[in-house]
Amino acid sequence: SGAMTMQAGMTKVGELGFFSSVHHTLEQVFPVVAGYQTFVSDGTEEFGAIRDVSPDGLVVYVENAGEFRVPLDAVEAVHAQKVIFDCGKLDRRLRRAIGHSHDAEVPGL
Repeated sequence: SGAMTMQAGMTKVGELGFFSSVHHTLEQVFPVVAGYQTFVSDGTEEFGAIRDVSPDGLVVYVENAGEFRVPLDAVEAVHAQKVIFDCGKLDRRLRRAIGHSHDAEVPGL
C-alpha cells in the first residue's frame, strides 16, 4: 500500500478535459482518487471535489449531498488544483448543499 501525489500548476477551464482523462485513468489503478477541490468565490472552505468534466459542464461531488452538474459559465477561476465558482450562478439546491457540506464533521478531529 502507498500513496501517490500529483501537483498541478495553473489550469484553464478548457483544459479540464485533460484533467478528467488523467483522473479516470488513475481511478482504474488506485482505490481513492481526489479531484480538484471546489470553492465558492465568497468562501474560504472547500465544499467538495470535481468528479467529471464534459463540454457542457462539471460534475461536482459535495460532501454529505452527492453529485451535482454545474455549467461551465459558473466557473470563476481554476488554479492550484482548486475550482472556484461564482455562487450566484449555482443552482439553489447546490447552494443549500454547500451550506451543509461540513455538518458531519466532528470538531477537534
